[in-house]
Amino acid sequence: MKFKLIFLTLVVSMLSVFSYQSYGQQPQSSEKSELIRADSLKQAEKQLEQAQQEKDAATIEKAKDQSREAKETAKEAQRIEQDASEAANEAKKALRTEKKAQKARGNADKQADKATEAKEKSDQNY
Repeated sequence: MKFKLIFLTLVVSMLSVFSYQSYGQQPQSSEKSELIRADSLKQAEKQLEQAQQEKDAATIEKAKDQSREAKETAKEAQRIEQDASEAANEAKKALRTEKKAQKARGNADKQADKATEAKEKSDQNY
């Protein structure tokens, strides 16, 4: 009796183990459809991720282009500012030179007037 009980218990447990393994190896039709759906969801997520990466790459490239353009514009503005500053300095120098020249012409005129007066006095003395 004991032998039958042990044997029966052993057979029942072995059947449950074997049936569980076969159940795990062969998915049922509903599980197959779930697997197909999960695969399609993974594929869709992968496509969305790839599209997002492409969009991000395009955005980064656009930002880099804008940065390059901004740097070029800043360099051009700096060059123009330097040119304007140099032109202003040249104009100041020219103005100073012109003032000095006018002053020198004024002094020369005064000296010429004095020389003329001195010549007239000299001519009158003879």
